[in-house]
Amino acid sequence: MIVAAVAELESVSKAFGQTQALNNVSLTVQAGESVAVLGPNGAGKTTAIRILSGLGRPDRGRVPLFDGDPTRPENRLRLGATPQETRFSPTLKVREVLALVADHHPQSDDPLACAETFELQSLVDRQIGGA
Repeated sequence: MIVAAVAELESVSKAFGQTQALNNVSLTVQAGESVAVLGPNGAGKTTAIRILSGLGRPDRGRVPLFDGDPTRPENRLRLGATPQETRFSPTLKVREVLALVADHHPQSDDPLACAETFELQSLVDRQIGGA
């Protein structure tokens, strides 16, 4: 049985002015795989992840995500990506960030149950800025 990939970059290229961020890049992620994207600064990692997660469009190539367009929210529901940086207010508490993220997913678990799963119970009342 042939299983379709859950996410793909197929011959994707993207330029920003004269800077070629991606040049004919292909990547296939099968169901159940976890992928880490590593490389030097300027290698195109962020551009590739932004395109795959629907936050940008390629100049050329195809980007099927769960057999659909990654710019459509319903196709991103099962995608998980951890950004290098976030722009949350440092005064937000861990429980508030968990609730905010949970509110963006229609079938999310209770945020405090999530904290328990990842053994974060002792941190839920801490500000994410470390104070």
